[in-house]
Amino acid sequence: MFRNWPTEHKGYQESVNRLKPHFGQLWKDVGIYDMINLCKASMPIAKHYIMGASLFWSTAVHCFCFKFGMMTVTLLDMPAILNIPVIGERISPNLDAEVPTFKLSKAQRSYGPFVKLFMGEEHYKPDVREHIAFLAFFIAKFIICTSSFRVTTDCFTLATALAEGRKCNLGEFMLAHLYRSLNKIAPHGDNRVFQCPSGPLWVLQLWLALYFPELFEVGPQIKAELCGYQLIAAGTRLPHVLDVLEVFTNSIRASELFCPILSLKYLPSWLFVAWDCEDTDEARADPWLKLGGQYWGSSLKSRNLISGLEYSRSSIEAYCPNYVAHQFGYNQGIPCPLLISINNRGTYEPSIEDYPDLQFILRLNRAYLPPHL
Repeated sequence: MFRNWPTEHKGYQESVNRLKPHFGQLWKDVGIYDMINLCKASMPIAKHYIMGASLFWSTAVHCFCFKFGMMTVTLLDMPAILNIPVIGERISPNLDAEVPTFKLSKAQRSYGPFVKLFMGEEHYKPDVREHIAFLAFFIAKFIICTSSFRVTTDCFTLATALAEGRKCNLGEFMLAHLYRSLNKIAPHGDNRVFQCPSGPLWVLQLWLALYFPELFEVGPQIKAELCGYQLIAAGTRLPHVLDVLEVFTNSIRASELFCPILSLKYLPSWLFVAWDCEDTDEARADPWLKLGGQYWGSSLKSRNLISGLEYSRSSIEAYCPNYVAHQFGYNQGIPCPLLISINNRGTYEPSIEDYPDLQFILRLNRAYLPPHL
């Protein structure tokens, strides 16, 4: 049922090894270096974990409504697990880039033929065109996880922006696609035939491994590596979906399990930094520290996330950290309603119709977000 689940891909691994010496520093600058390397690993799927968790998913507030309290994948989880940015240029249908001409047939856009078509010969230095094609494949297979198994047109737009060295908010974009995917598989009370949704559901499995140690056998964290490496290699503990449901319907849960990032052996340097850290000696010595306040500020702000780069295929997904304050180490009060969401309760999926519609949403967000976010 999850045919587009990312699997180990020999062509992808060869492309990473070929391009890394030439573009590795650019990948670090835009914040995708670690995730590109992480995606070289095999990702076995635990279907009963994904389907079990989806039974508790609320499409209204994009949270899992477990018996012990609401939880969700937050923007702070994205850099902690994948080391991708949650600040920078917003990825939306407004994103513009001078995309080189790629005249491809439907068959050539399929993953296998696409990689063979654009991988350069070993003795030749890779050019910008090959780099953009690789990033487009990376976006299609691991970020959007297209259900068509093809590299779509919008992947080239984002790939070109990244190849130009533009720092895009990849964490927000990826989380929006994850929410959208969960909305499609969550039960709504009507009898439906399950269809394979697009979206990075593999990130949900890593998140479950981080927050629910009773579900996974997670190995020790390796120094200088983000926790995504240990999570992707985690083995499952429970064999059946009924065992998984029993975990989620438990009414008691230790408080430290709501914020497992604080228990990691090797913590990201930006995690404990306050908003006014940029002028300190420590921040000047470690550039990552400057991201601390911005990452926290972005992660704690309720707003609408945008998934998609084309108006006809984009949607709005509500981000509600006010429902899961305990995941940030704070006390959880009675949740307030999200003021700026346009999501309707039920199966309706809100979409962005045109440029004025998108501008209206962005103006609403500016009322709630600091200028630098």
